[in-house]
Amino acid sequence: MRHPLPNVWLGVSTEDQERADERVPALLVTPAAVRFVSAEPLLGVVDLTSIAVSSKPAPGHFLGEKTHCARHLDALRGVIGWSGQGLAPSENPETSGLAAIDWVIVGGESGPGARPMHPDWARALRDQCMGAGVPFFFKQWGGYKPGSDFEFDAKTVCLDRAGRVVPSPARTTDFPPGATAGDGWSFMRRVGKTRAGRLLDGVSHDALPGAAGAG
Repeated sequence: MRHPLPNVWLGVSTEDQERADERVPALLVTPAAVRFVSAEPLLGVVDLTSIAVSSKPAPGHFLGEKTHCARHLDALRGVIGWSGQGLAPSENPETSGLAAIDWVIVGGESGPGARPMHPDWARALRDQCMGAGVPFFFKQWGGYKPGSDFEFDAKTVCLDRAGRVVPSPARTTDFPPGATAGDGWSFMRRVGKTRAGRLLDGVSHDALPGAAGAG
């Protein structure tokens, strides 16, 4: 029997960074031909290149001394590195013995009580995948559509990168009191998943994993 089985695809849901930190390491040590992350509904920033893993003393620069630094897993490349005290993971990668993620799916929430997905959350995962050469699939915006080219009423809200949602002001040039466009606010309007569509910055992202067992 081949190991991993050539027909087994395994995935985990990672709606935010906390869940990614919990679930992705377990995924990467589980035998599978294809390992994927389903970031849906995406409810916050997720960085798959910096998954927090347990800390332990790291080799120091002088005389073999050790210093406590955070360890981070780049799940898109399958390496662990140290960070802290000026030492970035890319400067001192470990051979982790882990596989890497083969596919990333991103989607917003739909249905009654759906929460909006900030465009920057989806863009960040798209860019991470592009940088690592990992297939990226954008499934849907969900119940809310981003933009400012629609009527502003009770169905329109402002959403910031931290996930705070406030009712939208009446004019498109306004943001919540004390906020500016530079604070990362995005106008979102509830239109339903069909009207919201699945174009991210005007592009359809439909990439699929390559040959089973890659990574």
